[in-house]
Amino acid sequence: MSQIGRARSSIYGPAISLAAAALYAVPLAARPPNALIRVPQGTVAEALASVARQANVSIGYIGRLPQQRIKGQSFTNAAAALTHIAQEAGLVVHLVGPDRYRLDRPARDAQQHATMPAQGLNTGDRPSVAQQDIVPEIVVTGTKRTEALSKLPLSISVITPDALYHGHALPNTVDAIANVSSVTSTNMGPGRNRIFIRGVADSAFNGPTQSTIGLYLGEARLNFDSPDPDLRLVDIQRVEIVKGPQGPLYGSGVLGGVYRIIPNTPNVAAGSGFVETALGATDHGGINIAASGMINAPVSDRLALRGVAYAERSSGWIDDPLRHRTDINAVHVEGGRLATQWTPGTTTVDAIFAGQWTDAADSQYATANQGPYARATRFAEPHHSNLISGQIRITQPIGDLEAVFSSTLVDRGMANNFDATDAAAQLGVVMPAEDASLRYQEERGQTLLTNELRLTRQQGRLQWLFGALQLSNRSTLRWALDGGLDAPPANDYRKSYHEFALFGDATFRVTPHLRLHAGGRVFQVINEELHSQSPKVERKSNWRANPSLALSWEVGSASQIWLRWADATRPGGLNPAATQAPFTFAADQLSSLELGGRTTGLEDRLTLEAAAYQLNWRNIQSDILLSSGLIGTLNVGHAQNYGAEVSARWTEPHWLVAVAATAQLGELDSATSLIGQIPDARLPTVPKLRGHIRIEADLPGVAASVRGGVTLQLNGPAHLSFDPQLDRTTSPYALVGAFARWAWQGLDFALVGDNLFNTKADSFAFGNPFSVRSTGQRTPLRPRTITLSVRRSF
Repeated sequence: MSQIGRARSSIYGPAISLAAAALYAVPLAARPPNALIRVPQGTVAEALASVARQANVSIGYIGRLPQQRIKGQSFTNAAAALTHIAQEAGLVVHLVGPDRYRLDRPARDAQQHATMPAQGLNTGDRPSVAQQDIVPEIVVTGTKRTEALSKLPLSISVITPDALYHGHALPNTVDAIANVSSVTSTNMGPGRNRIFIRGVADSAFNGPTQSTIGLYLGEARLNFDSPDPDLRLVDIQRVEIVKGPQGPLYGSGVLGGVYRIIPNTPNVAAGSGFVETALGATDHGGINIAASGMINAPVSDRLALRGVAYAERSSGWIDDPLRHRTDINAVHVEGGRLATQWTPGTTTVDAIFAGQWTDAADSQYATANQGPYARATRFAEPHHSNLISGQIRITQPIGDLEAVFSSTLVDRGMANNFDATDAAAQLGVVMPAEDASLRYQEERGQTLLTNELRLTRQQGRLQWLFGALQLSNRSTLRWALDGGLDAPPANDYRKSYHEFALFGDATFRVTPHLRLHAGGRVFQVINEELHSQSPKVERKSNWRANPSLALSWEVGSASQIWLRWADATRPGGLNPAATQAPFTFAADQLSSLELGGRTTGLEDRLTLEAAAYQLNWRNIQSDILLSSGLIGTLNVGHAQNYGAEVSARWTEPHWLVAVAATAQLGELDSATSLIGQIPDARLPTVPKLRGHIRIEADLPGVAASVRGGVTLQLNGPAHLSFDPQLDRTTSPYALVGAFARWAWQGLDFALVGDNLFNTKADSFAFGNPFSVRSTGQRTPLRPRTITLSVRRSF
């Protein structure tokens, strides 16, 4: 048996009996608190010996170690470092005692060996239903460096595949945020929704304002002044949601936080993959079909490729009796990713190319006079969204520093169609006949280029990050009316946004338990905008700064509390609907004060996190629906939001319970004269109360391993807009789901039921902006849906 002891680097030797698997340790000096464990570039033997010395742990292996080369990387604990080495070498790792680990070859029957899936591993598969996992500390990168979640002085939610793959072959944004009580979304449909974190919600409408959160795939920022592209979460490590303003690290516009998808990376150790299909049915709808697949292909011991492809057809559930059509709002989604990882020497080069194409045949709203799932319209209102992105990331250790350069390019296109007949008079259009119709056609484009260089030091009493960013975004909006007389000419709006920034973040350990954190960003913003109503280019250049400051106190080895203050801003701009709204709108600014804490106890079975926060939002930019049905942007006033959130997770070998709840009150405390008297000053689309519960357990099975569970989502009422004529309240509702998963003869089956009690509540009182004032529009939740999926891994 090979052994890697705390003071022993000899790791080769003949295999001997399993009885000789006793591990030993020679005590070494204690590792400095929070010191990173660096896995060196080199052989498996060298990597294991280095980890054993740094972490003061014992590591055993039966037989001769594989000869693969391991890429260098830093981790916050031994479990994460060893899991990285095991994945690279095609091994599995077990915790066999305090500070004692054993590495094994994978067993033929995966049900006989429990692996250690540290958060964010490149398993490329949903967790085995028979696993009784020992979960190491969660490691996140939402602060642009690898850090232990338990040591961060801010609120971050991590959604791992086990919370997503409950029968959903193609999980999406809605599935992810269902696990986080402080995140909400509008419900206009795939590729059109706006995501809000902690009540930082400016409007339900998709106007020209920059989004209040940053959406990321790896290093690539996917949005700027556009809605969520709703990328399918296939073959991912995790989703990280960083809450609160993140201006110091992520730049302008990130008022509410960051939603970041971390995809799996290629693995040079061995080829692997999976194929999965799903078949489902929706009440008052039809058949749903989905398929996905992944293949990981090592090219050499330094280069590997990983490809993902998926397709989905979701049936509609809205009928249109006027056109004699049923299930009109079907959605087709196709997409995929291709990733490469190359490790020449100590350098690691990662590249990801991704694309997704979404086609919705019609809008998904209903009207009160037609029933819960129907409306009468003159023609279809289809919507299309596409996204293509490419990114490259180069990581290079330099002594005890790490340098990272990333370059990303994202291109998005969107097209919307609406029946604008009801607003013809307000638009200045004369209808030629009583039965004539007026069509509004809109096309949007976004091209976003970012280049970032950052240097980090995560050793010693003072740890820091310093970086520089160049960002360029070009957005276009073109709309036209078709079908009436004297229709205005097509309107074109073009915007160029450029940002040049220096940013940094530092942590200083004042005492063994007290840490001071400070960060900041200084940046120049250059806006250039051209409107077809104006003959000249509007150009503005401003310098801005966003600071952050935090103090954290470690209570024992598994708990901490923190107090954090942070700031973020959004630039102003021009109104696309310039003839019916003020020509410009000004920048807004948000600051947040947060008191939070997290703890782990009862032998790591219980995890608790809680936070209370106060947001001060000045000069809010809000997309307002004008009387014509067009969208303009106004500065509506100042607001405060007071909130508290709590989450808990209890894990046992055969079951778990996860709960979360958020209560918040966000209101305008002063309004500008532009919007007049406001009967309901609450921030739009944000419920005062939101929560969820998830319960899972291993179930007795016959010749199979079965795991089942139930989910419950609770949403309080919210309202649509500050506008008194659109002050419509959405219904409170509860959603109940259930799932079961079982493994049988190499296949992984899953059966899931969503909205089991067929809740018909109105989740979003808006569909068509041109007729919403004259009709009682509502957006019903997707009716009860049952899905069966099967996956084969290889």
